[in-house]
Amino acid sequence: MDEILPQAKVVAIQNKQKVSTIKLSNSTKERLDHLQLYPRETYEEILIRILDILNTTRQSPDKARAKLLALDRQRRMNFKEDK
Repeated sequence: MDEILPQAKVVAIQNKQKVSTIKLSNSTKERLDHLQLYPRETYEEILIRILDILNTTRQSPDKARAKLLALDRQRRMNFKEDK
């Protein structure tokens, strides 16, 4: 299975690019919060992951589904440990 965008790569991307502010409704923010893989994951990381899955879906829906299932398992494990 393809590698999920590693934390180090996301940090490198963030450090090299200018930062922008976007407005989100509270409901959109809450939806993003529910997509976190771990408690301190940034919105940047979440959005990069969403866009990666969207691009994968266009090319290979089965591969995208496998990624989503893996992400769901990872999220459940990470948040199960926190409770």
